[in-house]
Amino acid sequence: FDACLFGSAETIAGLYPYTNYYVGSEDLEPGEGWQYNTFLSYVNTHPTADGLAVGTEIVNGYTNQNKNDSTTLSVVDSAAIPDLLSAVDHFAVALQPYTNSIANWKNIARSRFKAPDYSTSVWDNESYDLVDLVEFASRVFDQFPVDLDLRAASTALADATQNAVKYFKNSPNR
Repeated sequence: FDACLFGSAETIAGLYPYTNYYVGSEDLEPGEGWQYNTFLSYVNTHPTADGLAVGTEIVNGYTNQNKNDSTTLSVVDSAAIPDLLSAVDHFAVALQPYTNSIANWKNIARSRFKAPDYSTSVWDNESYDLVDLVEFASRVFDQFPVDLDLRAASTALADATQNAVKYFKNSPNR
């Protein structure tokens, strides 16, 4: 998607049954968006290229065109999304025992605050508050390090994400 904030697990969860690969940005996209001439030229000269190859061209063209801006763009294998969604569910179940006290909620909130985020603003009621899932899970586990179930769920979530994301580029400031 040549649109802002379409690289979230929530968006991909709704669309993965209809795609083989998915290209999306976790963040706001600069005004110029994708560099269509690069990947369309690639498709023209490589008509049998698969979605991963075309997606890689999209990501490379986009990041080259917008190299002076803050960018992030990923190619995701849709076949890996069911495992990712299962890992998210298991992480949520492992985290649930820690939702029973204010002290634990503060630790969870601290983890969220320290994780990279996208389109978040305390001043803007129209921000989306998207958070890097792997970093959030890792930081949550750091708050409760003796819980082996939470450790396993956090690790499984990171592994499932890395398995799903086949290619990505982030600008140095992301």
